[in-house]
Amino acid sequence: MATASIAPGPCIVVISCSSYKPEDLILEILGEDCLPEPEIWTEGICSYPWHIDTKYYMANVHLCTMPKKTIGNEAFSNSVQAVVLHFNNKSQESLNIVRQWLTFISPWEPDIKILVCDTCAENSGTVISREKLRQFCLNQSFELVECCNQAESDDEFDEGFDEVELGGIRRIVQALQAHMWPNLELKDQSHQQSVNFLASQLHAYKLTSTKPGENSSKPNVDSAAVNAGSEDSSRACALVEEEKDKKESVNKMKRSTGKVADSVDAIIDQELFAALGDEDAGGKE
Repeated sequence: MATASIAPGPCIVVISCSSYKPEDLILEILGEDCLPEPEIWTEGICSYPWHIDTKYYMANVHLCTMPKKTIGNEAFSNSVQAVVLHFNNKSQESLNIVRQWLTFISPWEPDIKILVCDTCAENSGTVISREKLRQFCLNQSFELVECCNQAESDDEFDEGFDEVELGGIRRIVQALQAHMWPNLELKDQSHQQSVNFLASQLHAYKLTSTKPGENSSKPNVDSAAVNAGSEDSSRACALVEEEKDKKESVNKMKRSTGKVADSVDAIIDQELFAALGDEDAGGKE
């Protein structure tokens, strides 16, 4: 296994609060038969490379697993762009572990947060209802994805995601590919077409992950520019590059000021845990 002391690029942290192994979820995201040899980072964090290749852009990111609850060092914390958290909705203990992880996820400030479970269907033995989970996800800026909610056929899944509402692992991949990765490279297609796609996906994700009345921290691409004719394509492309530069500036500022605190106060949805009959919002290791 290769080792590295710092994260060399954007990271997606995959966490399991159930018996389901995070490596299995990573395998599904990659769409491979077996995982490559991981790279070991600080505090035993395992990294698996993912080359995202859509018809509009390419980017190299890292799918990471963690052997224990930790924030990681400052370099790792600043590199986390997304979190995928799997839990068992039929187990109260699994929900308690979700609560504990919120304390460690909070300082990463990831742009994408996805809460995954098998099902929230009624009469399936779930601990908490779909309605309450959705409210929790809304309050915590997570997106809820049910693994049992898959597209009916492979024909429904397309890299462009044109007007297709997916579920399960395909929705997870869709959300991750729609992110404005800081190191993405647009392909040699019409700049206007590429920018229109990225802007539409960013807008769609903001609608699913932003709290009511709260401004999204996602890149704000000028919709007037991206909907303009071909004569404005260079301006639209420049706006995307400007947003990437802004994001990198924010990351540099975080690194210079120190983003990781010695102690972190989790923001926890009280209604969710009240439903579990536990008024204590804290969580112990």
